[in-house]
Amino acid sequence: MVNHRVRVLLLKDLRLHGRGVALIQAAAVALVWVMLVLHPSDMRRQASLLFNVNFLLTGLWGEWLVSREKTKGTFGWLRSLPIADRDLVAAKFAGAALYAVVLWAVMSGILAASYFMERPMEWLLRAMALVTFGGITLAARWRFTQKVGQTLPFALVLVLLLGVAAAQRGGRWPAGAVALIQGSGGQVAVAVGLLTCYLFTVGATAVWVRRSDTSRLVE
Repeated sequence: MVNHRVRVLLLKDLRLHGRGVALIQAAAVALVWVMLVLHPSDMRRQASLLFNVNFLLTGLWGEWLVSREKTKGTFGWLRSLPIADRDLVAAKFAGAALYAVVLWAVMSGILAASYFMERPMEWLLRAMALVTFGGITLAARWRFTQKVGQTLPFALVLVLLLGVAAAQRGGRWPAGAVALIQGSGGQVAVAVGLLTCYLFTVGATAVWVRRSDTSRLVE
């Protein structure tokens, strides 16, 4: 029954947002294709461009899946139905992950297939990073006000990037760390770290939603 309810909630969101999500994703693929035609570059830079575009759009799905329902008061209506909070949380995170993976698969498959066919683990790690960031944005939109929820995930990423940049200026060890991460053992460690972060985010959000009054789920 839990899986059935999650599936029903996921399909409900797809009916509401599926067409808009598909149009945005198609426009994003077309825009990046035009950019690559006008300004061709090596495959590694193209792969980075694809990832960056996907990264920015991943922050949008939480806006559709959570922020809109908070402002419209939909969560109050959903809580009046025989639906467990964990099912609602699972459906939202599943939807955000689905949108992120579909866009990444389509864009990378069309515009960088040859590059990632030789680097399947890199493709998987980038996909996991997108899903994890999407989960964080979803949790932030749920937990905080709209403005804070929109800003906080990107602020956290900015702090992380600044820390990496500062470390790179500090000596030779960052090059060794990069080499370690690029190895098979390092990639597995990164995958485990991303999965742990994602599962913690989902679990923490589920606990917070279950303990929160309905008034905290609407704006």
